[in-house]
Amino acid sequence: MTSVALSGLVCLGLVLPSQADDVDLNESLREREQLFGDWGGARTVLAQRGIIVDLQATQFYQGVTQGAPDNNGKYGLKGDLFVTLLGEKLGLWNGLI
Repeated sequence: MTSVALSGLVCLGLVLPSQADDVDLNESLREREQLFGDWGGARTVLAQRGIIVDLQATQFYQGVTQGAPDNNGKYGLKGDLFVTLLGEKLGLWNGLI
């Protein structure tokens, strides 16, 4: 298990979810602020304690659309995990991010 995955499990283990903020399945994916909602309240509790977690994915396709005999395009996917630690809320000093 990688250290990032282990750190994520530890962070989620420290959180005691308050109320579940379930994802509204009737809401369009484009309208959702977060794809998976509030993780049963865990995202909100982490933010209140100074830990902001954000996952982002970008998909792209690159290739010639017309006019070339070889039109083998390439598909790509890039994923990012951003964890922001707010020092003041974590009991450190004001202004530490």
